[in-house]
Amino acid sequence: MSGRASNRFAARIGLLTAVMLGGLLFLAGALWRIQIRRGDEFDRSARRQSLRVVRVPADRGRLLDRRLTPLARNAPAYSLCVFVEMFRRPGRWP
Repeated sequence: MSGRASNRFAARIGLLTAVMLGGLLFLAGALWRIQIRRGDEFDRSARRQSLRVVRVPADRGRLLDRRLTPLARNAPAYSLCVFVEMFRRPGRWP
């Protein structure tokens, strides 16, 4: 390779390195902004969204057979789902 071609190749490698470092710095800045600067906001939002009350209307009326004998009636039923992992403290045995 001649000296001029070698200089152009080195310049391209330098430009590519600068672009890659710039992109890495941009990503690091975005990560810092999300994790450090806005971390409390996301933590509050996650805590608000972790508990949901879902109401499902179940009133369908009575189910009757052809002689109008009731087959089923409406009665309230409640269901609770608990995830044990949410209550474990870090550092304690399972």
